[in-house]
Amino acid sequence: MVKGNLKVNYAGSVFTFMPVFLLVILFVFTALAPSFSESEENTSKPDEQLIEEIKREYDAFDTALEAKDLEKIMSYYHKDYLHDGRTKEDEEKNFKGLFDIAQNIEVSREIEKVEISDDKITVADSGQMDVVGKDSGEVIVIKWEKWVMVIIKTEDGYRAYGNHKISGTEDQEKDDKAETPK
Repeated sequence: MVKGNLKVNYAGSVFTFMPVFLLVILFVFTALAPSFSESEENTSKPDEQLIEEIKREYDAFDTALEAKDLEKIMSYYHKDYLHDGRTKEDEEKNFKGLFDIAQNIEVSREIEKVEISDDKITVADSGQMDVVGKDSGEVIVIKWEKWVMVIIKTEDGYRAYGNHKISGTEDQEKDDKAETPK
């Protein structure tokens, strides 16, 4: 199944929790913020130290995800997080749903681009998450390419802030319209 830049491959047969799982994944990994602009207005190239700091934060997030540590995961979200209509509370529900059906989670990710604009940092990454189902033992491989997330630095570190849009991106809305049966 391909939607936007998200690719989901199933290893083996479809299992009973698939509809719930796909809903969870749709919400958890639909960080389809607009692509980076080609213009350099109000942006600066971050230094290597900042990039390494952000990579460490993403690594810590992925470690918490693999450990299914919901409290730690949610600590990476800003209290005012909003991304394509989803709040921090929505994301917490989505992670709980994922953990309910996942026996094991493995994440690999590569930070591809970091831009600073005013007080926000925009990060694009690509990666893969392998999820083993609790009941079935089936493996679901979830891949994403150039997912974009806006983060901000707070007193407590970097926090996911989201794109602060009520609905998906224009490209996502076009995709949704194209898939709607007539």
